[in-house]
Amino acid sequence: MWQWERTYKGLLGSLDGSKKDVWAECLFVDPVADIAILDCPDEQELDEHADAYHALIDSAPALRIGHVRTGCGWVLTLDGHWVRTTLYVFSGMYRTSLSIGPTKPGMSGSPILNEAGRAVGVVTLGEETVNSTGERQEEERQGPQAILAHNLPGWLLNAAHAVGPIGLGPIAAYCMINKLPILTCLVVEQDSGLPGEGLLKHIPKEDIPAEQHKCFVFNWGDKKKPTVEQLRSAYAAKFGKEQAA
Repeated sequence: MWQWERTYKGLLGSLDGSKKDVWAECLFVDPVADIAILDCPDEQELDEHADAYHALIDSAPALRIGHVRTGCGWVLTLDGHWVRTTLYVFSGMYRTSLSIGPTKPGMSGSPILNEAGRAVGVVTLGEETVNSTGERQEEERQGPQAILAHNLPGWLLNAAHAVGPIGLGPIAAYCMINKLPILTCLVVEQDSGLPGEGLLKHIPKEDIPAEQHKCFVFNWGDKKKPTVEQLRSAYAAKFGKEQAA
């Protein structure tokens, strides 16, 4: 596995692969699992390409990472439809492995979802013939496939787990409880230029510019990065009663 930052030209594009003109920066790659983490190009030096990256990403649905187990699942076709498949989870030579039902050519890179709609893997390549233990019928499966919970780096999984299904709430809660400038006020909607409704319940919109200024001038270097548990605890303490209500 390699962790680096390198920008690639024309790496991303349309789902069918007919147009690839969006630049992206590679942060991490696992050549064995055939999986990589991409991010926006440098917004100062490559602002036009950064805008194209954001435009592409903003149009794509966000998927939550989940746990993988044998059962029903979903994969994405080239024409943008989610189709049923079967997930097979088993112990391989070195670690847990994942195979799925047969796929069609060109579906490499498709997210693999579990029954709950959480992303658990990515279609890579490979085909195997498996004999069932009972009637010894041969069955075609595709695999082994990359398992996100195993093949993604810990720093990304920890960040995703900390934010999880409650979005930016844990970060906002941590800042409020510790009397820090509220960092999430910097994340604004494109049309309104304001943060989401959740934060506006706690900060009047006329106070947002002042809060954003506090974030920019605050010396964050003197503060330690909160742990996942600290973020969870802050969210529960600050917003737990609101969620229950």
